[in-house]
Amino acid sequence: MKTILIVDDDPLVCELLITLFSNEYKFIVANNGKEGVEKFKENISNINLVITDFNMPIMNGFEMVKAIRFLSRGVKIIFHSAGVQQLEMLFDGLNFPINHFLSKPASCKEIQDTVNRLLLAT
Repeated sequence: MKTILIVDDDPLVCELLITLFSNEYKFIVANNGKEGVEKFKENISNINLVITDFNMPIMNGFEMVKAIRFLSRGVKIIFHSAGVQQLEMLFDGLNFPINHFLSKPASCKEIQDTVNRLLLAT
């Protein structure tokens, strides 16, 4: 069973994502970017996908993704955040590999389609 690391400081978002996929995938949850990097390091061989917010306390999503990309170029990453268009331009300009951007609020179908597409490709 594939594993998704969810990194978001909003417990309702984490709960929604887990509920959408509870029968299909395993989950690891972190409440901020620093914790996300720590959990990624602890489970690096098991994590297939990271779904992260951008604005979080302690360490934002950008800094977390930089750290994760240093550890693994191959893990799939979805930014699930408000202001996604600005994030896409920032990451494109930096040639920074993000697999997909989802704007909050995204529909359940859009989230499911995106996650399943990325994980079926691995």
